[in-house]
Amino acid sequence: MPEVGHLQVVTNWSGEPVCIIEVTSVSKCKYNEVTAEFAALEGEGDKTLGWWRKAHWNFFSKECDELNISPSEDMVLVLEHFKTVYSAKK
Repeated sequence: MPEVGHLQVVTNWSGEPVCIIEVTSVSKCKYNEVTAEFAALEGEGDKTLGWWRKAHWNFFSKECDELNISPSEDMVLVLEHFKTVYSAKK
């Protein structure tokens, strides 16, 4: 489980570091209880809950298949918030 205060180096697809983030909060939530606010904060797609659910259902379904388990609307997710503490951009 991630811990508040943990620092993590984020890399691009080439493995080059682009920033350092600090985890600011961690919570558990069922897939079907993720809020529109969380979806918007994640910043992907059009930032709607509908987009988030479709994209993440596809992702989680593939992960579950690899583990030979079935995805469920009640599966528990670990949600993280973080802030950028260093950026390699100049």
